[in-house]
Amino acid sequence: ISGPLLDRIDLQIDVPVAPFDRLVEERRGEPSATVRARVHAARERQLARFAGSPTRANGTMTPAEIERHAPLPSEGVALLRPLGHPRAPAAREAPAFPAGQPAAVVFTSGSTGHPAPHVKTWGSLVRGALALGKHMGFGPSLAPQIIGTVPPQHMFGLEATVMLPLQWRGAVDAGRPLLPSDVKAALEAAMRAAPGPRWLMTPPLQLRACVDDALELRGALSGVISSTMPLEPALAQAAEALWDCPVEEIYGSSETGMMALRRGARSPTWTLCEGLGFETESGATRVQGGHLDAPFTLTDRIELESERSFRLLGRIGDMIKVAGKRSSLEDLNARLRAVPGVADGVFYMPEGAARPVAFAVARGASRPSILEALRRDIDPVFLPRPLYLVDELPRTANGKITRDGLEALRRRVLAR
Repeated sequence: ISGPLLDRIDLQIDVPVAPFDRLVEERRGEPSATVRARVHAARERQLARFAGSPTRANGTMTPAEIERHAPLPSEGVALLRPLGHPRAPAAREAPAFPAGQPAAVVFTSGSTGHPAPHVKTWGSLVRGALALGKHMGFGPSLAPQIIGTVPPQHMFGLEATVMLPLQWRGAVDAGRPLLPSDVKAALEAAMRAAPGPRWLMTPPLQLRACVDDALELRGALSGVISSTMPLEPALAQAAEALWDCPVEEIYGSSETGMMALRRGARSPTWTLCEGLGFETESGATRVQGGHLDAPFTLTDRIELESERSFRLLGRIGDMIKVAGKRSSLEDLNARLRAVPGVADGVFYMPEGAARPVAFAVARGASRPSILEALRRDIDPVFLPRPLYLVDELPRTANGKITRDGLEALRRRVLAR
């Protein structure tokens, strides 16, 4: 079952592999006769309880029978009274946790290797949420409403749909909409529920689906925040024009959470989150301070424009060299996805290959037309040899693509 579908199933049962020792142990479990006697006794109690009425089991009780046989205790009634009720219990203080308390273990996506665990402390998560809310203009007057299409297991989802509403006393849609129509329904429900700023937290893939559907959300959104993969400036511009609200992008990682934001429809420049700063040593750039528990060495190449602003130049490890010339795979990917008629695309340099290959999901574009557009936009030495047209790319539920996934796709295509 795919990740997006699995996340929409409310009740799930994980059945792990049984330990070998449990399978071969001689200790016997509870005999069936004992279980039968216990079930029979429970059944007899229910028959006695409902003697003289059509009801035979607890599960079929009428509302009147529930009130008679299972009355709510006074403590339960007090707990259910809404805040502000004259007889409501006094509001309790929110529990306080030590800043150094481990709150979650987040794994990297594995896009450049194997997933690795990183412990996130409660203090780091709180400081990050406060910084993000301050950037978004949140305040004590109106509680924000968050609609997220990203799973909370992802670092972006944990920050934007869990910690952000927790720290700013906001509300979050529990349904996690998947399709554009789901997003619209969730926003309409939020508008009916209460006033306040409404923000959509979504990866670029789902943002594109909403824009392609020309989803009418004008007036329903205060803004959009996107992350998990690069957001093309053209897509950000289209979303802003369609919904008349800012579309911002988070730059971050599993190791650090968010580090910077930008409004890509207006500028390619990123601005560091509050409290963060850069330090350059021996050619490496580290970001430190703010919500980070420890300094982090960037895995991307950047160009500083000021103490707190910069431009991304691509990942340190994504540079490829062909015929003596160098280029960034991320830049090539952006140019491929910008070709008219290309819905998605990616360049890939197989191990030991002299030239890159590319995969494209075409919607109305042919292989020759895509290559011709690339020929006008990139150095010819980086033209893919070959360009494969595929139905979809092997993206994870969060939009990531791993080298293993691309290699498996290449082998499938070659085996046709």
